[in-house]
Amino acid sequence: MENIHQGDILKIEKIKHPILVVSKDFFNTSGEIIGCPIIRNSTVGSLHS
Repeated sequence: MENIHQGDILKIEKIKHPILVVSKDFFNTSGEIIGCPIIRNSTVGSLHS
């Protein structure tokens, strides 16, 4: 497994959108990440500010 760093953008199999890695590099060494999908066109929801 290659090193994954905070701020990397990944393409993950079976997930439509690219993923931005938001977890710290130390956490990423566990083999897991915390990521957010990058969505270009979406509708405004109740949490949008």
